[in-house]
Amino acid sequence: MNCNVRSGVRVITVLSAAILMIGGAALLSIAAADTVAVNVHNGLTGDPIEGAFVMVGPSADIPFANNWLWTDAAGGVLFDNPAISGPQTVTAASEGFAHSTIFDAVLTEITVSLYPTIVDSSMAGRKTRVEGTVSNISNSNNDGFLDIALVLPAVSTSDAVMGDLIPFSFGNEIVNFPVVGDVELPENSYLPSQTEFFIMTFSKSPWRIDLPGLRTHTFTSIAGRISTDDLINGASLEDFVIREVGVERDIYVGGPMNVTINSDLNLSAGLTANLSGVPAGSDLILTSGAQIPSSGHDLLVTYDLKQTNIDLASSVQMVSRTPSGDMSDATNVVVARYNDSSASLSYEAGIIDRSGFTLPYVANFDNWQGIPEIEMVGSSFSWSDPSIPGVSPPPTWTRSNIGLRPVVAGDTSVPVTREWHLYARAGAGGFDLPILPPEAPGAAGGLTNPVETAENDQLYWQFWAANPPDDPEDVANGFIEGGTHWSWRWIPIEYNSASVDDDPRPQVSDFDLTLAAYPNPGRQMIDLSWQSALAGSGRLEIISPEGRVLRSEIISLGAGSARWHGEDANGASVPSGIYWARISTNQQSIQRKPLVWIR
Repeated sequence: MNCNVRSGVRVITVLSAAILMIGGAALLSIAAADTVAVNVHNGLTGDPIEGAFVMVGPSADIPFANNWLWTDAAGGVLFDNPAISGPQTVTAASEGFAHSTIFDAVLTEITVSLYPTIVDSSMAGRKTRVEGTVSNISNSNNDGFLDIALVLPAVSTSDAVMGDLIPFSFGNEIVNFPVVGDVELPENSYLPSQTEFFIMTFSKSPWRIDLPGLRTHTFTSIAGRISTDDLINGASLEDFVIREVGVERDIYVGGPMNVTINSDLNLSAGLTANLSGVPAGSDLILTSGAQIPSSGHDLLVTYDLKQTNIDLASSVQMVSRTPSGDMSDATNVVVARYNDSSASLSYEAGIIDRSGFTLPYVANFDNWQGIPEIEMVGSSFSWSDPSIPGVSPPPTWTRSNIGLRPVVAGDTSVPVTREWHLYARAGAGGFDLPILPPEAPGAAGGLTNPVETAENDQLYWQFWAANPPDDPEDVANGFIEGGTHWSWRWIPIEYNSASVDDDPRPQVSDFDLTLAAYPNPGRQMIDLSWQSALAGSGRLEIISPEGRVLRSEIISLGAGSARWHGEDANGASVPSGIYWARISTNQQSIQRKPLVWIR
């Protein structure tokens, strides 16, 4: 094995390779030497993470020995090994961050963003206070209404829909109004000076919000009105009547600063959302808005937000606008979702209408994905197909969040953590948790044992299925971007340390040959690898339950790897059952291993 540094990244090269051929055709997806480059960044700041752990393969030492490295100062690492062939599984991890794994999809290069295990209130040390005013809000004196603006930074569709990264925060403040008295309002609200009750002046200035500095933000304001009577009686700002929107794009926040937003875009009624096929009792959340290009990304500007229950309403009126003026390049969207109305919030399905409509418009939401059934057995995670033939587009990718959450739903004293993000193609039907070496950062095997924590918490698995475009890097860094349908479910799961210490594989010695198989049981494929001090060639065979040789290849005994897709020598799929992988030489069996194949 040669280890050196080249072009800013560490390089590992293993010289031994296996050549598996039968009748001139490759048996188990083996190719010439190949490379995989991985870049690891901090998802909050975009900065490279030096010293991050990266593993290529489903397990330590598979598909080649010492298949993990640490990133350099630029956050990069390069793997160069003859055993790398076809789509690879890549895992990245760093202390204080959730692990991230992309299964069987990485071909040559990928950038992986890592996010803190627990929400970072310091915003990676860049928390910055921005405040300001909103100009040109339409308001009328002595009409019984207060005109209010709410200010938020625009976020990506994935962040808005999935809550992955909400890069801002604000608190509440007490404002004393004439006649009304003390009212608690969010810090990000702004009231221009206005007169009610003939002589009473009402105002709140400035709006305030905290967000990460040293980056560009797009600020939006949504202006509306609420009656003074409703405010006196404790009405929520969520119930105010929305009338206007303002947008200030691509403002670089280098430190604390003031921003003035011009509220110059009128919103109007004319958007109707009709919902059908929603389970009785489900809560509904509907959002109208527009996607706008900003600093090379598409960001979501929210116009209107409505919440209700399907038992109360199946048709909702919302405001929007036909793109024009400062928003002439906007693409209108409307998002509908339904979820569990209980405190456990155990399921959800949603649809994004990306048609770029103009008003008036009727959005009919009726082709929902099914809610998947999910199950964990040992280190194996599986799911049912949530697609409904002829109704919803089939999902293309899945994402899993695994971490800790309170045993009692809604217990805010117990922090929710995300310890592992895992991405797999939807058709896989499941995955096995990667087996990590002891050198990997974080808890043993990547998951914390709830028994060892003081909080009343449990491990959970939250599973998403959606139909984003196929690029694995886009999926890992913006799961729902470009997608239109999603569904999710979560369940509590048992603790299971996926550590190489628990790996039952025999260890190689100077006299033995180690034959490993992973995942085992396998559904889509089983990776085989072997190591020994033996020289020369041998034969790898796949044996049926009744002892018939299904496939046979010549191999190098020293080291190698192969992939079996559950087929015989003619390419025919084999049924579920227990098969054997056997390595032999001179008609003498050296090593064999049972393979559990699940169709």
